[in-house]
Amino acid sequence: MHRACTHLSLRQRYVPHSLRHGGATWMHQRGVSVAVIMQRGRWKSTPSADRYIQDGEARLLAVSVPPAVAARAAAAVRQLPLPFANAVTPSVVRSKRAL
Repeated sequence: MHRACTHLSLRQRYVPHSLRHGGATWMHQRGVSVAVIMQRGRWKSTPSADRYIQDGEARLLAVSVPPAVAARAAAAVRQLPLPFANAVTPSVVRSKRAL
């Protein structure tokens, strides 16, 4: 995780657990029901899942990603093994110019 952050010029505050937040948020922004998100994340209560869904923060971040970081992230996604690369759409990684 730390190498990925370095490669993308991101702060080192991200940890593997960040992927639980990111995955839940990503699914929520694409219209996946909270029930399905809860099943995928193995959360037993809606309040628990809600703590992981950070929709507002993610929307703010999406409009403030510097173009250089967005380009590095897109390049990194293209290098992922096929099953993972297919799970990430181009709209996930975009610069503020694209919005």
